[in-house]
Amino acid sequence: MQTVFSRFFIYAAKQIPVITLICLMSFSSWAANDDAKQPIHIEADRMQYDNANKVSRFFGNVVASQGSLTIRAAQMDVRQVASGHQLGVAIGSAQHRAYFRQNRDNTNEYIEGEAIRLEYDSRTTTLKLVGDATIRRYRGTELWDQSSGGVITYNDTTSFFTVESGPNSSSASGRMTMVLTPEPND
Repeated sequence: MQTVFSRFFIYAAKQIPVITLICLMSFSSWAANDDAKQPIHIEADRMQYDNANKVSRFFGNVVASQGSLTIRAAQMDVRQVASGHQLGVAIGSAQHRAYFRQNRDNTNEYIEGEAIRLEYDSRTTTLKLVGDATIRRYRGTELWDQSSGGVITYNDTTSFFTVESGPNSSSASGRMTMVLTPEPND
């Protein structure tokens, strides 16, 4: 069974490789269903495309959006490998980590995350937040859950995620941290 993400990704992969990074980040379990049907907008100070190596690069104040999804980074690279899948990387600057935000489908919730580096592999449908990584879930404007660590990995296919500690963790101790808000009793 194909998800909204995979159907759109298959379509987008046939288009100019420049648009694929936005598609890469559109996780079906997080994404609003209409996101994949929305136009993709990318702004940057400059861009270069290497057709021989199938790499699109965006530099300087990169802002990419599609529907409820927004990605901000100092640089974004999208590479199409020989097997046909794509690898996407968003890299932050010394002042700001790479950032993404997306509404969750049929809820008043959204997910946002930031790290020094965001990596996506379309073959494994895995998003990895690397270095000073944080991911948050909001209900409306209220912070509901938060996880921080050196590396956060989320697999879209299995809806499984891990948070690892390490020297690039956002906590002073180098350990991972998590805050979970209990569901209200109705």
